[in-house]
Amino acid sequence: MTNQDVAAAFLGCYKKHDYAGMQRHLDPNVTFHDMAFDNITGPDVNAMWHWFCVPHPPRKEPVEVPSFEILGEQGDVVSARYRVQYLYGGKRPVDYVIQSSFTVQDGRIVKQSDVSSISQFAFARMALGYPICLLALTPVFGWLVRSEADKKLQQFKREQNGLYGSAAG
Repeated sequence: MTNQDVAAAFLGCYKKHDYAGMQRHLDPNVTFHDMAFDNITGPDVNAMWHWFCVPHPPRKEPVEVPSFEILGEQGDVVSARYRVQYLYGGKRPVDYVIQSSFTVQDGRIVKQSDVSSISQFAFARMALGYPICLLALTPVFGWLVRSEADKKLQQFKREQNGLYGSAAG
């Protein structure tokens, strides 16, 4: 399997909500970074993908991935783009594109870094509405997003009865 095949298989599994398939393409010590998660590793990355692939209150449906494409490869880094759609907080529809970089070594993803195609303000406007979205214009917004995402991920891990190790917090 080429590095591009690994990234395409991973995203194909995400599109099908096959978190176990996604996890098979990840190195045990994988790292992940995006707007909500700042360099999570290993079991937390596996738990995050599981969480996104299943309904979890208040989200009644998994995160949808209507499309993805592999853009290219330089060395061991594969570039891709994928679209996500979900109801934030179970109520507000969000829909945006993510630029992703996958570092692949020995047939497994060791690092993934995602950057949203929209600004923090545009995301906040979709997810939170006006006037709460104005928080995105403050330095504290990134901290709030990461803090809330970590809290929800740790809760999901606790609910998985030790599948992803003990949850912090």
